[in-house]
Amino acid sequence: MVNPKSLNHSVLLFSFLLLPLFSIPIYAQKIAVKFEKGNWYKVIEKAKEENKLIFVDVMADYCPPCKVMDAEVFPEKSVALFYNEHFISYRIDIEAKESTYLKELFNIKTVPTLLFLTSEGKLIKKLEEGKTAKEFIVLGKEVMSDKRSFMVQVNDNDPDWLRYKELERMYQSGTRQPKFLREYAYLLRRYRKPHNMVVNEYLRTQANRKHLKENRLFVYDFTSNLGNLAVDFFIKDIQHYKQSHGGKKINEKVKTAIYNSILTAIRERDYNLFDKANLIFKDIELPEQDKFVFEMQSLFYQGIEDWENYAEVAYKYLNSKEITDPILLNDIAAKFHQYVNSKKDLKQALKWVKQSIKIENEYYNNTTAASLYHKLGKTKKAIKAAEKAIKIAKLRGRDNYQGALRMVDRMKSQQTKLNLY
Repeated sequence: MVNPKSLNHSVLLFSFLLLPLFSIPIYAQKIAVKFEKGNWYKVIEKAKEENKLIFVDVMADYCPPCKVMDAEVFPEKSVALFYNEHFISYRIDIEAKESTYLKELFNIKTVPTLLFLTSEGKLIKKLEEGKTAKEFIVLGKEVMSDKRSFMVQVNDNDPDWLRYKELERMYQSGTRQPKFLREYAYLLRRYRKPHNMVVNEYLRTQANRKHLKENRLFVYDFTSNLGNLAVDFFIKDIQHYKQSHGGKKINEKVKTAIYNSILTAIRERDYNLFDKANLIFKDIELPEQDKFVFEMQSLFYQGIEDWENYAEVAYKYLNSKEITDPILLNDIAAKFHQYVNSKKDLKQALKWVKQSIKIENEYYNNTTAASLYHKLGKTKKAIKAAEKAIKIAKLRGRDNYQGALRMVDRMKSQQTKLNLY
């Protein structure tokens, strides 16, 4: 852990020397722990609505363990899939003025601090240390198994828990009355148990009563993923929900349901669930829909490591319109550098990163350009791009250019060896 007053800056330099030679900046990655934007109250609201726990990363720019977690833990695929499925993640800078409330509320004195909370914002666990990817997943699972992680206290004297256990026995013995199924579905959701089958059983009994107030509420509450029939009822009745809740909130709810299901589809390699997401795209209209569709399709193909289809959807999206997002262009180019070997595709990726640089000339996209030039065998151009990246980092007053320095050193060393022969 790091106390702001006792930081040894030599440790920071050492932490960067541990990073890979051709590392790509964290913000260029798509599969990573998703940190929510906005204020704390929005985070609580989202956690309650999605029935998820909350993880808070307390960090600072001068914190070496924070930077290591940012570079090596949060972008790790297994970590990202686990935390994005089960937690609403939030990040605060210990030095930021807007962090004062949470610092006082949870007595935060040092960085890194990792907070785990219920969906209502009650503290479950607090740690003042960094973790490896493996340790971080184990920690998340321990938090989920903690009785305090439930929205209500779980014990043999709690009436809601006793009711849940009673309904569980009744369900196993064959009880299927609609009123029973409705109550049981809510209790399963409350205690974070699999509930899609029970939701479907209930909704099948309500096909002719779907516009009842209680059923519309039920459908709204269970439209958190695409794994049950609630989303089908929801989409068909979406104008009602937009009128009652507002179009912006409903659009975000649909996006969240699709995103949650893409994560499930990746984990289970469920092509049927992925196909259902693609079908829903045809039935609705969302703001910047083309971009969102690409993000979800590319996320799925990245997750299952199907780089051929990833390249196909990337080509389709980038060729369909003029893209002015430099980070997106760089992200796709970086993925091509890592996973695509066709010379034709790598040349196209180089065009995309050049476009990114034209829009925003920064360290991150110049290092990607250097990596692509190097993979294409154009060493001189690769060295030139890497040196340009270093120059930009220095002009910006940043010290995180060790990767580019090592890249230049390695390529010049290789050139020297070749000249000897």
